[in-house]
Amino acid sequence: MHRGIRALSGLCLLLISLFLTPALLHSEEAPALLFLTHGVASGDVTPHSAVIWTRVNAPATVGVEYALDPNFTQPQAGPRVVTDQTRDYTA
Repeated sequence: MHRGIRALSGLCLLLISLFLTPALLHSEEAPALLFLTHGVASGDVTPHSAVIWTRVNAPATVGVEYALDPNFTQPQAGPRVVTDQTRDYTA
């Protein structure tokens, strides 16, 4: 497997686990438990980028962290997306 694709595959797995970290989800109107309703999906993966998608159960600001190495030694913060019912709670 191409080294870049393998690294991005590992990156996507790290992103999935990071999305489950409550600190990355924030909501002013949060229900008792804010969670991902459809898990995390990735697509359009190239050696240099990937699209990450998820859906939450309430209005929230969704963020992601990523790293280019499997040990996550130098994490980077990706953009944060505000979502609500007008976006069907997707980010």
